[in-house]
Amino acid sequence: MKNIISFTTALVALLVVVPQATAQGQLEDKLKSAPKRYPEADTNNDGVLSMAEARAFRAKMRGKKNAATTGSQPIDSVKREQPDNFQNGASCLFLGHSFFIPVAKRFDEIAAATGLSQHKASFVMNGGDGGAPGRIWSSKAHRTAATQILETGNVHLLGMTYYDETNCRVEDYERWIDLAIKHNPKVRIFIGLCWPDAPQASMDEFDNMIKLSGDRLFRTVQTLRKRHPATPIQFVHYGHVARELKASHAAGHSSEIAALISREPGGLFRDTKGHAGELLLDVAALTWLEHLYGVDMNKAKTDAVQSESARAILPVVAKRNLAYQNKK
Repeated sequence: MKNIISFTTALVALLVVVPQATAQGQLEDKLKSAPKRYPEADTNNDGVLSMAEARAFRAKMRGKKNAATTGSQPIDSVKREQPDNFQNGASCLFLGHSFFIPVAKRFDEIAAATGLSQHKASFVMNGGDGGAPGRIWSSKAHRTAATQILETGNVHLLGMTYYDETNCRVEDYERWIDLAIKHNPKVRIFIGLCWPDAPQASMDEFDNMIKLSGDRLFRTVQTLRKRHPATPIQFVHYGHVARELKASHAAGHSSEIAALISREPGGLFRDTKGHAGELLLDVAALTWLEHLYGVDMNKAKTDAVQSESARAILPVVAKRNLAYQNKK
């Protein structure tokens, strides 16, 4: 088991950590030698270990390792939602506002830099409440732009967000889900929830807003899952990233955050509305990378978020999101 874990760990490092151009030769050598050392990984017995077989074997071995572990698990080993078919990226369409699309664009940049070869993304943005799914649907220009992308049948991940209850009803999401399924029956849905637009609120107020909006939207997600049992619908409350960074700054634990609100480098929020600064965008994007693509944040050596204290909040956010997934 130790040797198997060593192989899978090395494979993860090549797939995620090493820059793509450098990793190619190393990865090919690993894949050539792997069937001899681990014949069970070569499921079609052709003597060549494909990328898909390598990832499947890695997932299988990790599952066995986790099953053998007793006692309570540390936060960073909590099992995430990990779509099997997205471990090398996906073709995405993101619909939303300025607390969602900038994160999606940063996610796009990081995913591409990490070497996820199947990843690509398109965006349809409308500011404020115009980014709610119901408002994008009712806007002829935005609806047409999104529909044309969905009609290609090449969208494998459709992402949407939340603004308020008015244009974020079950029916508002369902119109888009039905349209996406029509053009790709295997599409996966992602509904992401941002932080409150009240950066100067006290921590108690901020926490309360995060909880209320999270519980409200997750109830909608649960209803959508019941209505579409064959379509995976993921919920990620990345607003917790802002919560943790705000709390860390308030406690004086984040030297990389120079100010709560500033357009200068080091501002957690760019303005009093709550638009994200660079660090918040980066950590939120890494949260997406972890939950949507199953990338192990302990091994994802990206240029984004060099600060250890900032990266340390990722498992905390993951645990908070896992709590939603465990709700019935």
